[in-house]
Amino acid sequence: MTQYVQTNRECTVTDILKLGTDLSTFQLKGFKIKGTMAIHPIEGTFIPIHDMYDKIRNVRDDKEEIIAKRRSPKGPLLFVKKKQNSK
Repeated sequence: MTQYVQTNRECTVTDILKLGTDLSTFQLKGFKIKGTMAIHPIEGTFIPIHDMYDKIRNVRDDKEEIIAKRRSPKGPLLFVKKKQNSK
């Protein structure tokens, strides 16, 4: 399992639109990003990303790697980097 370390840089809606391809919330995974909208993985409905920003847990890029993570529902959404293995 890949481990991530949060940076001090907050991930904004603009960053998500530019860098993200899918996202998950604390309740549900698999939202695909299309334009400024997220597509609900079950219902297929479109939700504006700015309306669900506070609920986003993880953002993934086109390589399916997590680029931003929120540790708790009330915490900030921060960019992450892969943790280096110490061997």
